[in-house]
Amino acid sequence: MRMELLLETPLEIEVRSEETRPAKPEKKRKRRRVHIRTKERCPRCKRPFKRSKHFGLVCIRCKTRPSKFYVDLSWKGKRIRIYSFKNGQSLSS
Repeated sequence: MRMELLLETPLEIEVRSEETRPAKPEKKRKRRRVHIRTKERCPRCKRPFKRSKHFGLVCIRCKTRPSKFYVDLSWKGKRIRIYSFKNGQSLSS
């Protein structure tokens, strides 16, 4: 009797296709937290320096480079800027 009841009730099989699968959460791209920056401007054209893929910071028009840099980073939600070494020597090229 019990077998008959099981056979009479339709079997429910959950089939998931690619469309019905829950979407995987996209991986969040981590932002770079450390940047090398400068406050200087080009001494010739007075424009800010741009970041070049191969040369670092450079003035695109005059091909000059800054002489002083600072490290800009975030740590535990706070922005930290480092301008010099512990002994007082500035970060320079």
